[in-house]
Parts: sequence; C-alpha cells; structure tokens
Amino acid sequence: MCTNYIITSPPPTTNGDLHLGHLSGPYLHADVFAKAKQTLGHKVVHLSGTDDHQSYVVTKAKEEKRSIKDTITEYREEIIKTLLLADINIDFFEDPTNNKHIKFVQSFFLDLYEKGVFIEKNELGYYCKTCDEFLFEAHIKGKCPNCSCISGGNYCEACGQPNNPLNLVEPYCTTCKKTPIKKKLSNLFFPLENYRNLLEQYFDNNASKYRSHLKDLISNMLSQPLPDVPITNYYKWGIPVPLDSFKGYILNVWFEMFPGHINSLEEYCKINSENNQNNNWLRNENPHIVQFLGFDNSFYYIFLHQALALASNKYALSDSFITNKFYLLEGQKFSTSRGHAIWAKDFLRKEPSDIVRFYLCNTSPEEEENNFSETEYNVFKNNIYHCLVSILTKLKNATIHNKQYLSNQDLKIVETTLIKYEKKLTSLYKCHDFSLIQISEVLKAFLTKINHLNIENLYKQQVGLIIKAMSSFLYPLMPKVSECLNEILNEKFSNNFSIQCSNFVSEIDIDTLDDLIKMLNKYCRSSITI
Repeated sequence: MCTNYIITSPPPTTNGDLHLGHLSGPYLHADVFAKAKQTLGHKVVHLSGTDDHQSYVVTKAKEEKRSIKDTITEYREEIIKTLLLADINIDFFEDPTNNKHIKFVQSFFLDLYEKGVFIEKNELGYYCKTCDEFLFEAHIKGKCPNCSCISGGNYCEACGQPNNPLNLVEPYCTTCKKTPIKKKLSNLFFPLENYRNLLEQYFDNNASKYRSHLKDLISNMLSQPLPDVPITNYYKWGIPVPLDSFKGYILNVWFEMFPGHINSLEEYCKINSENNQNNNWLRNENPHIVQFLGFDNSFYYIFLHQALALASNKYALSDSFITNKFYLLEGQKFSTSRGHAIWAKDFLRKEPSDIVRFYLCNTSPEEEENNFSETEYNVFKNNIYHCLVSILTKLKNATIHNKQYLSNQDLKIVETTLIKYEKKLTSLYKCHDFSLIQISEVLKAFLTKINHLNIENLYKQQVGLIIKAMSSFLYPLMPKVSECLNEILNEKFSNNFSIQCSNFVSEIDIDTLDDLIKMLNKYCRSSITI
C-alpha cells in the first residue's frame, strides 16, 4: 500500500559550511530513509532549508566583519553545494528570508496570538552595557545549570535541555566577553505546562518509536514543571513581530521553524501540483510526518513544535522523530573554532560520495556518540570496493561463458537468498526499527554472501537477478553505484525494491559492467590522509 511521507531535516544555520559531523546526522538519515521509502513504492517529499535568522548567523557576521546578508548568501550556496556532492536530495529547500516565508510565519503567530495562546511577562534578563544588547542564545555563554557543560543561552547542546539564561553559571557576552548585568524586559512566552496532559498522551502513544536518549529527555522534562518558552526576542535581526506593541522585537527562530516547515510543504505542492495528493500538514488529512534531527534540537521539535500544533488545532503532530547524537573526529567533538573538523565538501571532492555515505551510515551516532577515523575509513572503503569488484568480475565471467537459460525453478535458488535480505532491509526501513548502522551491516553481509556464492557458474538470468538486487538494495546508501548497476541491465533506472523471478532482465551490457569494475578498482587504490 502506498503511503505519502512528509520528511523534514532541520535547516542548517548559515554560519558555516557543513562538516562530516553535520552530514552524518539528520541529513544523511533523512535522505537514506526517503530513498528507501521510494524504492518500496511510497511517495515522499523531503523538506529543509537554511536557518538564516538564527543568532549564530549574527555572531558569525561580527566575527568575519561583514554584513549578515553576505554571510548568509555565501554559506547558503556552500551548504547547497555540499548536499549535492553528498547526493542528498531535498525536494524543497526553503529560503527563510523570502517574503512568502515571512508572511506565513507572521500569520501563524497572529492566529495563535488572537486565540490568547501566549502570555506576556516583564522579567529580568541579561543585558550587555558595552554592546547595548539584551543577550540570548548565541549572544551569551556560561555553564549549563543542568549539566555544567559550556552552553549558550536558552538551551544546551550537550544535555538537550532548555535553560533560563539567568541560571547560567559565570555568564559572559560572546561579543565583548564581559559579564552582563540584569535588566527587565517584556517578552511573549508559550506556556508549555498548559499542554502537559495532551503531550503526555501523545508521548505515551509514540514512545516505542523513540531512541533511548529521546525517551530519557522526555522523562526528565516531564518530571518537572514544563517551562514557558520565549517566542519573541528584543533584537534587530529576524522576522519582525507583527504587533505595534512589540516594535523592535523579532520572532524566536525555534518558533519560526515549525510554521516554516509547513510553508515549505505548501510551496512545494504549488510547484509540484501533480504530486500534492494528501501532501499537507493539516490535522484532518492524517499525514505521515517523520522528522530527523540532532538530539540537541529535541526539546524544540518534540515539545514546542508539537504543542504549537496542538494550540493551532489545525496542524497534525509528527508520527515519528529519528534523532542522533554527536559525531566525533578521532575521539573528539568536531569543532570549527579549534580547527578540529573535516569539511564535507573538501572530503567529497576527493572521495567517492557512495563510500562516504556507506561509512557514515556504518559509524552513525544513533544511540550514542560515534567516531570518524581515517584509518578505519580507508580499511572500510577498500573492503567494500574489493568485495564489489570481486562480485562484478565473477558476474562478468559468468555472463561471457554461460550462455544457457534456466527454468524458473532453478532461478528460485538465487531468488530465495535475495528475498531473505530484501525482508531484512524492508523491516529496518520502518520508522521504529530504522537504523543506519544495522542497514549498513545487513548490506555488508549481503555483499559478503553473494561474493562467497559460486557465482562464476551462474547463468545469465541469475546474473541479471543478482545485479538487479544489488542495484535496489544499495540505492539508499550508494545511489551512484546503484545507477551504474542499473545501466548494466540496459534498464531505465527503477526504484523497485521487490525481487522476483518474473522481474529479471537477461540483457547485460558487458562494456558498462567492465567500466564499473575499472572505476571501482581505481577507488580501491586511493587512500585519504587528513
């Protein structure tokens, strides 16, 4: 049965390009999931964009001594190039500075404001006298009151919990490094506690789909009163609050992100009118929404955004959240400030994207932090490519020397092995079982199994069936190799994941097969040095 999936990955902040740590997280997760669902016959739309109104964009522009607009323009272009190099396909990539996005977010805000959803509070906040600015998020740092790690204001990347900047230990302004003072300011807040009962019911109904660290965060948050989340900030950069009483205020980016995703879907459907059947976020359409995100974004996606959907009484809640922890480089967290990073674009320009994707899947930081190692990457690459070359060389020899055709009964012997792995992979592409590590391990086992079969003595129909299976199975992780395999069969590229004797193709292009073997052999001989 065909299902329509709405998939989101968080908009990357335009304060820098993507490194391998970014790539290993929600972007690769979402892309593999989307490609797999397509091979299984489902309709998929993958949405993202850039996070241009984020406070980190402002601090980056100050650091680089240039305008915010120039900073956004450069890094947006770099991010898009990097995603393309990684073969990560996003169906609609939102520009949050365009007028349609801004108007939609403001309209969403006004709808909730007129319903009386928000509360206004005049309370103390940190203010930097030197910079003449109220401090929030990237503009202030200190020790997290929950885990004691260095944290920005309002939420902590390390433990994933929100914080009140007033509770940061040893706070300082990130621009001038001076200690701020306390000063009163009015802001609008979203009272999460008002939605506790509905959120608890929602979490209980979906808990089986969550990874353990997300379950722990939800449990910790629900063990205490839920916070009032700031919806506005007194600042010059962002989407203006459309109220005369809040001149000089902007809408907080974490609030903006939820209606931003909805607007992205609506804009996609306008452009692709033939593909918009049931592709909307409306509650009464019961859409299948799967959101991929780093664990550090969890509070806002899981608590704030779902509560906003409840408050709207119009938009649907998400079916599932697939989260990931941090990816490490040689045992330490990726850090651009310390120069401890591998920029994804630089890496992908000298390394084949398919094997980079496969390795990042195999070392994915799903339940816990995982590590990129130069040595392990080179070993992994050579093992995969040697195995592929060995299989394809044997299949080439079998095609040349064995001209006979087999009965369907003989083909069943090969089909049984292929169907076994088809079932394993299909199961792992379900939301509650989705695991890049397990998927990559099954694919490694599949390639090893095929390589160990006596495939030199196979007949043309069996060879075609194996190549077809390899093309289908590898596509979500290795799309380029998959398309090459499909060309060997002289077929238009197909996303069909089903392996059946009746679907085999017997015509095999020996020259194309030979070209692929040569290409893979070339990759085997190369090694990276960081």
